[in-house]
Amino acid sequence: MEGSVRKAGERLRITAQLINVSDGYHLWSESYERKMEDVFAVQEEISNAIVNALKPFCQEEPSVVRRASENLEAYHLFLKGRFHNRKRTEGGLKRAIEFFHQATEIDPNYAAAYAGLAESFSLLAHKGLFWPREVMPKARTAALKAIALDGQVSEAHMALGFVKSVYEWKWEKAECHYQQALQVASYGNAEAHHWYSSDYLAPLGRLDEALQQMLHAQFVDPLSHLINSSLGFVLIMRREYDRTIDHYRKCLELDSSYYHFYTGLGRAYAQKGMLDRALECFVKGKELSGDLPYITGVIAHCHAMMGRFSQAEKLLGELLLLAQERYIPSTTLALVYSGLNNLDEAFRWLERAFAERECSLVYLNVYPTYDNLRQDPRFHALIDRIGFPPIPTVRPA
Repeated sequence: MEGSVRKAGERLRITAQLINVSDGYHLWSESYERKMEDVFAVQEEISNAIVNALKPFCQEEPSVVRRASENLEAYHLFLKGRFHNRKRTEGGLKRAIEFFHQATEIDPNYAAAYAGLAESFSLLAHKGLFWPREVMPKARTAALKAIALDGQVSEAHMALGFVKSVYEWKWEKAECHYQQALQVASYGNAEAHHWYSSDYLAPLGRLDEALQQMLHAQFVDPLSHLINSSLGFVLIMRREYDRTIDHYRKCLELDSSYYHFYTGLGRAYAQKGMLDRALECFVKGKELSGDLPYITGVIAHCHAMMGRFSQAEKLLGELLLLAQERYIPSTTLALVYSGLNNLDEAFRWLERAFAERECSLVYLNVYPTYDNLRQDPRFHALIDRIGFPPIPTVRPA
């Protein structure tokens, strides 16, 4: 599917064409000129035309895009919310919440906007930017509101599955919602496969399934920064470090300004013992991220692993001082203490993370950075309290 949209004043000119990639043959093409106020109608018109063009090639009836809102202003606010949500920075997520909230005020029945709120609140906790107990209940409420308005909104089930898995640790209920998100999703909803992979299957150690789901998400949306970043994350958990490094290098060719590509590459270098390169990547990622606190923790941990204990302790002191003013994830501080080989303090902060139900704690059983803690009885006691099922054997692809 190729096309373009041009706007002149209050008029739209839309061109669209459907091409068979095997031979370059144009199955269908059309141009539309409409007023902005007709944007929903033209979306449905184009969608129906594509469905009719695809029917001879499909065993099942292809689905038509469903109209999410009748209000053009609310729709524009929703699109702005999605744009800022995908930045995955503190400022971006806060802006996303503002736009999604405005969309729901204009259209109180806008289920997709409530789902956007749920996702954005969840990510504030997931990125270590706000106390989970402050924002995750808001995420749950928004997701339930979206489902009550429209149970066919895949993103709402996806967000509720996220809350059930990384915050409530109700694994069976979480999988039900993720499966429901996949069931009601259109084929093109790569995010349902993405979240199911990275935030449910991977934490439970079902890494073969996680990789399969993430590769499917990448197939559907190969240029997605978020999906490509998470694919590398799954590869690290599978301990395929060379493959991870190759993947993130290709990602940086796609976009050298996205911080997650640098931090992911740095983590892979660190696991291979290439700590100088890892530190370079972490520092670059911090510069591009808007100074996320957890990246400071990763840098401190890297210094500690390099034997630069004074630098690590200096950054640790900065994080502890900052924690008096704002939320700093306890898992971040535990990571630094583990690098300094102060295991008592590491487990003290992990206990605080448990009490707060920090999202990153669900990766405790699979992420290789925690390997130096695994022989300690306190580690296994913590795993049991979170309620992880036994980890299956990983078979690298």
